[in-house]
Amino acid sequence: LGNTLYQLQKHDQAVEAYRLATTLSPAHADAYNNMANALKDSGKQEDALQSLEFAVQASPTNLAALTNLGSMYTDASRIDDALRILTGAKELAPDVAQVLG
Repeated sequence: LGNTLYQLQKHDQAVEAYRLATTLSPAHADAYNNMANALKDSGKQEDALQSLEFAVQASPTNLAALTNLGSMYTDASRIDDALRILTGAKELAPDVAQVLG
């Protein structure tokens, strides 16, 4: 439901669907990652960052969450945090363009 609402650009409703998913399954890293995208598109950068941090806590090897978190840290001028996260992602997947880009 959240992904469909997000595709329809109903970001607030998508966030609510993702929140419900994470309430039902607190380790659902993809729901946190997707919620971060909807929050970011709604202009809620700090909330998006927090959602990505939860995603990485739930699944430390989730490359999508790691690269998104690294990118958001870069956008927030948190360069040391970005390097730490992205270097860790590179160690997990040294040949994945998504990580290296």
